Amino acid sequence: LMCLASYGEIAEMAREIMEMSRGINLKGAALFAAVAAALWGAYIFLAALKPPIDYDTLTYHLGCASQYIARGGIRDLPGNIFSYFPQMATMNYLLCLLLQGGGCVKILQFFSGVMAVVCVYGITRQYKGRPFIGAVLLFTSPLFILSATRLGTEVYVAFLAMLLLLFVLTKYEDGFTMP
Repeated sequence: LMCLASYGEIAEMAREIMEMSRGINLKGAALFAAVAAALWGAYIFLAALKPPIDYDTLTYHLGCASQYIARGGIRDLPGNIFSYFPQMATMNYLLCLLLQGGGCVKILQFFSGVMAVVCVYGITRQYKGRPFIGAVLLFTSPLFILSATRLGTEVYVAFLAMLLLLFVLTKYEDGFTMP
């Protein structure tokens, strides 16, 4: 749904990348950078598909969601303090686990990262920045890569925060005032 909702933005980003690449003869450093970016994207995608191994994911994000499914609802899970505050990302993971299983959760996490990059691209384009540079800076940030390749809430929340920022900035330009 996230990709469908932002299809226009993704298509615009792809169009601009294609226009930038026309007439460019990729040699030397430019060819190396293009190949490195493609390999980097493939690495992030494959790393997002790996089985979860970190404590936070197994205990909280997927652990609580799996136990809620096994118990037939959101119930007290003695011994797991995290079950007392189910958060939005965990509830989305719960829905994914019910619909398709672990693969769906991993794809949701990966596309949350994609949508975060698209949001940065959209914000910088709307405000006359250099959208491609902004998207690349986020895409290559070590903390972003770490968060995008493991299940957690960081990339998901970053995407929603940037979407909110874009909404507020757009409304502010349209003359939105607080009551």
